[in-house]
Amino acid sequence: MNKKTIWIAAIIVAMVTMGFSQVQPQRRYLNRANRFHTFDVAAQVGISGVIAKVENCTLGGGWYANGISLTIDDGKQKSVVRLGPVAFLGSNNWTFKQGEKVDIKAFKGTGNFANVFFAAQVNRGGKSLLLRDEYGFPMWRQSLRRGRGMGRGRGGGRYRGW
Repeated sequence: MNKKTIWIAAIIVAMVTMGFSQVQPQRRYLNRANRFHTFDVAAQVGISGVIAKVENCTLGGGWYANGISLTIDDGKQKSVVRLGPVAFLGSNNWTFKQGEKVDIKAFKGTGNFANVFFAAQVNRGGKSLLLRDEYGFPMWRQSLRRGRGMGRGRGGGRYRGW
């Protein structure tokens, strides 16, 4: 083989490697969201109605173990929607009361959580709160990282040292 053929092969290998390195984090991120959460990211629904009941629920362990769950009555049926941790909602000055009207974008639960929805965004009285991104990753987990990493568009962090 001559040098020209070797250089062309090296450039092709480099381009293919760079192409896969750009796609890989997003694919891994999607799989991670689907594996850790019991909802389908592709099945996003809108729920509008009045809050029939506000309950505490358990989301897991650690700092964000205590969560809030709402029962929404839209006139036809009642839907259970898990919002997120009490600490995250409180830090964003969001409280919920029975009888309030809300509009929620949520992911449909799967498996043992087939009758539960997981809120991605809550709208109430002209205000909006984003709870999960388009991949289903919770915003309260991103707040622990202080904006460092976790994929495209997450920023470089607030504490850069200057």
